Amino acid sequence: MSRYLLFLFTLAFSTQSWAQLPHPDAAGVYCFTAGGPLRLSRLPMPGLQTQGLGEWLTGEDRFALRYTWDGASSRAQVSEHRPTFRVNLGYTPDRGLQIVQIVKLEQKSSYRKTELRFERGLPMEFLGGVAIDLTRGSDGELLVRPEGDLAAGEYMLSLGPLALQYDFSVR
Repeated sequence: MSRYLLFLFTLAFSTQSWAQLPHPDAAGVYCFTAGGPLRLSRLPMPGLQTQGLGEWLTGEDRFALRYTWDGASSRAQVSEHRPTFRVNLGYTPDRGLQIVQIVKLEQKSSYRKTELRFERGLPMEFLGGVAIDLTRGSDGELLVRPEGDLAAGEYMLSLGPLALQYDFSVR
């Protein structure tokens, strides 16, 4: 009887750990690497600093938000310099994908940062964005790939007005 219970206990916990392995068909953001799919973690709400708020309210055309995240590097390490990201967040309307960017983050000793710029008449964009190719996959998922090679460093994949950011490091 105890062997039977031990077998059931082992089977239950091993099945639970199998379910936690990244599977590219599950919802989320994945990077395809030589070692298989790598699931990117969503960045937490950033620390914010504003610049130019008074000038913006009085007629100046610019307003900047500085985003900072704790940690000098991402847990997601990518060795490819032109990675392909698969974005499957369920139903994603095309208007929510107007400003998809891969942004190079400025790396400091204990944090990473970037700026988001607002200007009248222009869409909001993060500074340091790189040119990307956007395509739809066969299952309707979004495929994001930089047009050129990424230099080594810290990056963020931003899904625009959806306010979703995912970080990764290129080594």
